[in-house]
Amino acid sequence: MVTKDYYSGQGEVWIAPIKAGVTGKYRFLGNVPELEIATEVDKVEHKESSSGQRLTDHVLTKEKKVSFKATIEELSDDNVALAFQGKKTEIAGGKVTDEEIADVVAGDTVFLSGIGFADLKVKDSNTSAATTLTEGTHYAVDARFGKVTLLDLSGLTLPLKATFTKAKTVQIEFMTENVEGYALKFLGLNTAKSDEPVMVELLKTSIDPAKTWALIQDELGSLELDGDVLAVDGKMVVVTRMVK
Repeated sequence: MVTKDYYSGQGEVWIAPIKAGVTGKYRFLGNVPELEIATEVDKVEHKESSSGQRLTDHVLTKEKKVSFKATIEELSDDNVALAFQGKKTEIAGGKVTDEEIADVVAGDTVFLSGIGFADLKVKDSNTSAATTLTEGTHYAVDARFGKVTLLDLSGLTLPLKATFTKAKTVQIEFMTENVEGYALKFLGLNTAKSDEPVMVELLKTSIDPAKTWALIQDELGSLELDGDVLAVDGKMVVVTRMVK
């Protein structure tokens, strides 16, 4: 029986930064439901002018381009930083003492300098006998986001002072990183041919920042990566299959 070379692909996508011409450590991008490469040729067609038919007698290839596009569904810190050319920074947690809450009136909402905090204590600035505020009476708190809503400030001396323990966090600053490029490996399975393995390597890519990120939606979120494939020693894309 002759096996048909049909193709239907799934597989893993791995990526590694390139710095000073050296490919770094690869990491798994997680679930990638769509990955495609596209080619483009910029060419000039020359037409002869002696036969009366204006026939094309030569084609000059000026440029060959390869691009890629991928959809990533696992929005880890590293993937978000990758998609938006961001810098990921870990911010240490710890105790904050007497952070001032000034220029406020009842009904105002303020955001403290940390999120995910615990052990919040708020007092006023009465130098003779500071008043410790009561949650539910003087203020309401959403510790997840460091949000404090002031309810009743009657008889209190401003500024208020907050003491709390803030959580360790990760911050990602968009559009701050300049990376030389990225290498991609697709470890593919041809599900139309008994999961035959095929590896596709994009030796060096220049990834554009993601254009959108839907922050409010009803479905699972995703980010789109796309960019150009660059030549390395005259090669751009390498496909490897096992020979049986």
